[in-house]
Amino acid sequence: WLGLDDIEESARTVERLVQGLNETWDMIAAVLARCSPAELNDTFERVYPTHTRLFTRQSIIMRVLTHDAHHGGEISQILGMHGIAGIDW
Repeated sequence: WLGLDDIEESARTVERLVQGLNETWDMIAAVLARCSPAELNDTFERVYPTHTRLFTRQSIIMRVLTHDAHHGGEISQILGMHGIAGIDW
């Protein structure tokens, strides 16, 4: 599977960008559908060369969600600069 970071920037079509956003939102929806509220507090370790950090499932979901929302806002702003309606989330 290739993510958007694996594709030449000039090869990123509108359709591929929309697909990437939809895949992210589908992933978030799937996790929320199968997790109980208590499971959002489950933690995961990430080991770095100098330290280890714990992340909750909720913090990971929020990070992905806000990351895509940020890029969605950028896309909407660029569309608006060209007189095109922005993304309707």
